Amino acid sequence: MNFLRLFRKELRGSSAVAWPLVAGIVLLDALLRSRMGIWREGLPAAVSAAASLVVAAWPIGALLYSMQAEWATNSVQLLLSLPVRGATVCAAKLASVVAWSYVLANARGLSFWLFFGRPDPRLSARVPISVAVNAGLQIAAVWTAFMVTVLVLAQCSFVVGRTVPRWWGLTAAAAFIVQGWLLVRLVPVMSRLFQWLPDLRVGTWSSSADVVILDTLTLDSGFLAALAVMLGGFLVLGGLLLEGEMEV
Repeated sequence: MNFLRLFRKELRGSSAVAWPLVAGIVLLDALLRSRMGIWREGLPAAVSAAASLVVAAWPIGALLYSMQAEWATNSVQLLLSLPVRGATVCAAKLASVVAWSYVLANARGLSFWLFFGRPDPRLSARVPISVAVNAGLQIAAVWTAFMVTVLVLAQCSFVVGRTVPRWWGLTAAAAFIVQGWLLVRLVPVMSRLFQWLPDLRVGTWSSSADVVILDTLTLDSGFLAALAVMLGGFLVLGGLLLEGEMEV
């Protein structure tokens, strides 16, 4: 229940920036669409695609800004004076950023599709709906895994950096690198503990010379489980350090 209340609070706090950003994405695409035929061919679509970098960078910026704002106003200390664990605070912030990132990513994709291009109907007719849905879910899953990994490492690194009185930025950067190194070294080893989990199989497709090729992609469930355990550990570590720092 505490998590849900904090989650809703974080969602409301981010809405003041997220909704204007969504509107900005649509307005930018509308403006660039009106430049087609005036600017060099392909340039409006290229500028619109480059704007996707803002959407990709927003989650980490929003999370770190939220952590910094809470720290500067001591509102984290007020939260932790209530029956709320540090890991719950970190998880609520993380979940709200992930939720808003989905809103932004969907707005980005729909706006680009609306103004600059739609799939070839001949290709769409040859790709089963179930395969297309699986491919979309596959992209969403890969994006989510990558985004959550970066956000968890960034959040934990921020808290680690704040445990030192000086050079906290360098300390946070060093913590991020160390966590990344631990993931690379330990996740493959830990994945052996989860080899009993069945692999995930999702349908996918590709096209070449108007020929649609259906295929099946196999994902290692052991690797994903080990990654989840490691990220959960970093999340809990960040929460414990947050509690310890606020008690000082």
